[in-house]
Amino acid sequence: MRKDNIEKEWYDDPSLITTILIGLIIIILIMSQSYAIRNHYGFLYVIRALLNSSSVYLMYLIYLIFLKTKVGKKYFNMMNLLASFVFILLVLASVLTVIQFPSIGSMINAVQSMILTVYFTYVFLEDSKIYEQLGLKKLQFSTVKNEQYFYILLGLIGVGLVISLIQMVDFTGVVLALLESIFMIGFVRYIYLYQAYKEAKKEEVQEQKEEVQKIKSQEKKMRKKEQEELKKENDSKTKSKKQRDVKIEEGE
Repeated sequence: MRKDNIEKEWYDDPSLITTILIGLIIIILIMSQSYAIRNHYGFLYVIRALLNSSSVYLMYLIYLIFLKTKVGKKYFNMMNLLASFVFILLVLASVLTVIQFPSIGSMINAVQSMILTVYFTYVFLEDSKIYEQLGLKKLQFSTVKNEQYFYILLGLIGVGLVISLIQMVDFTGVVLALLESIFMIGFVRYIYLYQAYKEAKKEEVQEQKEEVQKIKSQEKKMRKKEQEELKKENDSKTKSKKQRDVKIEEGE
């Protein structure tokens, strides 16, 4: 059977990755609001800017923090359902952006949002009732392998980063673009690791079933062999008895 390694590299540890992602979000939120603070805008302006331009990262932050709590673990499926709904809204927003402001960057962002939404929904809701009720199983998202989803998204994130860096004119923008890309890579890695965990568990269960079937098959063969030996023994006893009876009759 498959055994997990006790020691994991940091990029294979979902708990450590989520901690790093929380730290990245905090840095991104602080940097994205630093312009307003530096220019001495009022508190309400800063809060409004935070809610408007950084609402997506606030959603990520709330989601990741809840993953660390007992409440989040208890309502894990519900959290993933809400997150999927938010991702769908982001897809709609990205598509509208492409329509209103068509560019290579907006198109890459729209495709990335779509694939990320599909990947997240497939991985985290596949075993839920709502996934089946919505008829999502018919769409056959599982035909694309976990590694393929992962590397496609990495490629899109990389292309998007290059486009963003070309368009940036100040140092803060470059740093933010790098941090946002690193965050997305980490989040996609988190999804990848969860799917890998699910696949490993399924493989382990399948191996256990095969092992049980093998044991049952061996037991069945042993019982059959014992029955055949018992039958041979009974036949031998019956034959011996007949031979004794014949000798007794001949002696008479």
